[in-house]
Amino acid sequence: MIDGKKRKVMFLIYSLCGGGAERVLVETVNRLPKDRYDVTLMTLFHDDTRAGMLSPEVHYRPALRVKNGRAQKILSGIMQYIIPPKWLYRWFFRSDADVEVAFMEAFPTKILAYSTNQHAKKYAWVHIDVQTYTKQDRLFRSMRHQKACYERFDGIYCVSENVQEAFSAKFGLTERVHVAYNMLDEQAIRRRKNEPVDDIPKGEFLMVSVGSLIPRKGFERLIHVCGLLKSRGYHFHLLILGKGELYEDLAMQVIDEHLQGSVQLLGFRDNPYPYMAAADLYVCPSYVEGFSTVVSEAVVLETPVVTTDCSGMREILGDSEYGLITQNTEESLFEGLRTMLDKPEVYQYYQQRVRERAPFFYMEERLKAYEEILDQ
Repeated sequence: MIDGKKRKVMFLIYSLCGGGAERVLVETVNRLPKDRYDVTLMTLFHDDTRAGMLSPEVHYRPALRVKNGRAQKILSGIMQYIIPPKWLYRWFFRSDADVEVAFMEAFPTKILAYSTNQHAKKYAWVHIDVQTYTKQDRLFRSMRHQKACYERFDGIYCVSENVQEAFSAKFGLTERVHVAYNMLDEQAIRRRKNEPVDDIPKGEFLMVSVGSLIPRKGFERLIHVCGLLKSRGYHFHLLILGKGELYEDLAMQVIDEHLQGSVQLLGFRDNPYPYMAAADLYVCPSYVEGFSTVVSEAVVLETPVVTTDCSGMREILGDSEYGLITQNTEESLFEGLRTMLDKPEVYQYYQQRVRERAPFFYMEERLKAYEEILDQ
């Protein structure tokens, strides 16, 4: 609070439709003490997917309420690549907040770098390994321009040590660059895992994977690995939860690999926890991550994990102490899943170890860390 008044905080993210970062932001704004913070969440487009999950005390301000997918794509391109960010801030995202937070790379960071709110502290969040995943670079005129945008912020918070190292290596920035682990509401996760669902298959070894259906998440190689496992006589069921640009391609791949009885694309679920809790194994096939929210949630739910080696995984699982980390290749992912299917003693080991790891993600300490950032 400032002189007895609530501290006004504005968070900006592209949309609430998506994966881990969006879910983390919803949980974060919901849990910030409302007697101390007046919280506004801004997005480019309105999204019904998670807007209904926001606390009534959080002010939700989408810039545009356009639901047509084609119109969204056209407007998004114009706003991201043509209209100067200073104009966008003035027209759509202007605030009188004491703190402004760009909660994702690229568009939110570019907009708030040109904020005209002179009295606000400004912070940028980085969720990805910016050296490995470079798609966001296209929104800036040059690397120099992108670096200059980050230099306008009072603090830059990376979601893992790996992400921090990659960020500093790419931009040569170390001052004001810190680590802030994602916040998870473990009590809500455990409560919501008990909500009834009626489409969880029974009887076979159940694997679950959750995320946006986009190239960097690696779902195409997970499906191919499942094809290899099935061709070798393994019996299992894989549920993939999520939506995105690759849905049709992945659905066709399931047919091409003759996996209709073994792999299901369930689409987006606003509550993935009953599926993750029911799973024998959570699988993350990503090429790139920052600090995987969904893998962290799997650990909270005490579901054994097999994941490719991405940024943040060793901070979550140790050096394969609490979950099996494979090399970031299709072949190694295949071997990791085969190990879990073939060797009950290995699977049981990770069942026990993941239970021991769950308290690492409890919220209270991380909430305190966020409050310290916002109170600076």
